[in-house]
This record gives sequence, structure tokens and C-alpha cells, in this order.
Amino acid sequence: CGVGIWSYLTCHGLGPIVFYDGSLNSDKYIDILDQHLPTAYEKFLPQSPHSKIFQEKKINPIPWPPNSADLNLIENMWSILDDKLLKYNINNTEQLKTALKMAWMEISHDTIQKLFESMSKRIRQIIKRRGFASHY
Repeated sequence: CGVGIWSYLTCHGLGPIVFYDGSLNSDKYIDILDQHLPTAYEKFLPQSPHSKIFQEKKINPIPWPPNSADLNLIENMWSILDDKLLKYNINNTEQLKTALKMAWMEISHDTIQKLFESMSKRIRQIIKRRGFASHY
């Protein structure tokens, strides 16, 4: 049974790192949303392909292409996190969790801002490429 990781980001910063066991089903996802999203998540919704889960909670997320990693900033954050993990000596699951939390806290607000500022370029590039993936 593996350990999964979940979080979110806003232009104001990163959400908490949340670990869960096994695969992420709708019940686990709803529990994570209930426990870890800001209470005013009507104003802010994470990008998610799990629209059924949002329907169950009567939340209306913005429409989002399900397979557009180049438009999903959290995918960039996972890549940045992977790079930061290289400096840690990790031998077991607990060390991995500790390293993930530490590396997550190392991600600067400047990095987050640059990602958000890149969105208009990403969208323009996808439009220019008639829907095909951007280089991001």
C-alpha cells in the first residue's frame, strides 16, 4: 500500500502537504477538502479532474481541461518539489514524509508568483498551437 500526497497552491502561497494511504477515492478526497481547504473555498477552488466529488459537495469548480498538465500549476510544483528532494538522504517512508514537508516549505513565494504570472503565456501559447500542448 503506497502513500499519496495532496496539496494545493494559490497566488498567496502553498497549502499544507497532506499524506494519505492507498489510492485517492472520493471519500478520502472529500475528507481532505473538508479538513484542509480554507473555510471560504467558495471563493477559491483547486483545479481538479474530480468533478463528481465537487458535485457531491455542491461546489461548482471552474471548467478545466482534464489532461492539460501544462496548465496545471500544481504539476510544476511537484516537479520543483522533486528537485528539492535530491539533497535529502531518504531511506524510509517517514524520512520521505519529513523531507517532503521540509522541501515544500523551501519553495519561495517568488517561485509561486512566477508560476502564476506564466499562466497568460501558457494560455496564449496553447491558443497559438490550436489546442496542442505548450512547452511548459
